[in-house]
Amino acid sequence: MKKLYTLIISLMVFGAHAQQTEPTVAKDAKILYFTKLYPFHDGLAVVNTQGSAAIIDGTGKIVIPFGKFEYTNNDGPYPRYFNGMIRIKKDQDYYGFVNTKGVLVFPIEHRKGVNFQNEGFATVWKYKSEWNWTTYVLKKDGTKTMINNYDAQGKKLFEWDDPFKWHLGMSRIVDKDKYLFGYINYMGKIIKPVFEEITDFSEGLAAVSKKDEMGNKKWGFINMNGETVIPFQFSNQPYPFSSGLSLIKPLNMPDYIYGYIDKLGNIVMKIMKENDPYEMSWSPSNDANVGIFFGQYAFWKMKDPNLLALMDKTGKIKILNDVVKRNGVTIVSWENRINDNMIRVFGYSGAKAIFKVGLIDINGSVIIPPIFNLLNDFDPVSKLAYAEATINNNEVKGYVDSKGIFRMILGKATGL
Repeated sequence: MKKLYTLIISLMVFGAHAQQTEPTVAKDAKILYFTKLYPFHDGLAVVNTQGSAAIIDGTGKIVIPFGKFEYTNNDGPYPRYFNGMIRIKKDQDYYGFVNTKGVLVFPIEHRKGVNFQNEGFATVWKYKSEWNWTTYVLKKDGTKTMINNYDAQGKKLFEWDDPFKWHLGMSRIVDKDKYLFGYINYMGKIIKPVFEEITDFSEGLAAVSKKDEMGNKKWGFINMNGETVIPFQFSNQPYPFSSGLSLIKPLNMPDYIYGYIDKLGNIVMKIMKENDPYEMSWSPSNDANVGIFFGQYAFWKMKDPNLLALMDKTGKIKILNDVVKRNGVTIVSWENRINDNMIRVFGYSGAKAIFKVGLIDINGSVIIPPIFNLLNDFDPVSKLAYAEATINNNEVKGYVDSKGIFRMILGKATGL
């Protein structure tokens, strides 16, 4: 053990990013004798040893023992807790849910399943025949309600667009004869399928389209009761609401090329033609979060694609590349997402030009220089992030704190 972890070096002064090209391991770092680690969520993480799984807390203590459950997930590449519940499985197609105490809240008897969402419920199904699925809405208190698209006499009440896709308590339904769309919520309430196109709800509103009297498609916004909140007036599909604003692209406006509306439909900010840094290809579902506000800032495309640009709610744009470079870091690319005021960036630190990942804040300050091979999001409960790095030519995997220091590292189940 001592030989392998001679890579544990004295901690550097965090301001000296220009000299830091490898992460550090805390002298008192805990060694985890497992074969695989997964990221923390809700303060807990799944770990594996020889095909068996357990749950650990933020100190590395096992809180649900190995072999008690087989954990799985359907909204990402690894099993994790989601709002205090984790999905378990048996025989590949049957699922249940366990809480953070290891209590089996819902037995393994349902097929398919969507994890517990922000409203505190999950959706699961029991199969009868093709497109005839009984949907159950599970609540964290252990109760459940049933949604069926057929009545007791076998009459179809509605048709799913895709019964396995739910977002913020809403799933899409379709009138296949007219090819129009609507919604059903987790309590079984239906918004009739009368729309040409629909989108997922965001901040309580969804962009939907109808044809006007001339046969032209127009977009507006409805609320979760199906009521029109913003009239059908937009020729281009608006972006989803985020931080109270939706990006729109008007047709044939003489003075501005983009605008932002509030939840009443008022234009609260215009991007003028003469100040437009880059005319985006308009694709609200595929533009990698460009133009969507995360709190006070939105990412914006510039004519130079190498510039990391943030726009505030007054339309003012700031470029972060030079600020970051003064701190000894060169940005090559970044992720268009702000999480807890931090941006994941890819580049290199100092003179050692090896492409790595790190974090900066919205002002360009380097929080963690790009010195990791992999760096996941920080869990707000444990304050830890799963990370992988190369230190003194050794591959190190484990959990780092907010300064990028390894606090727990993966050992070998058979010893080091």
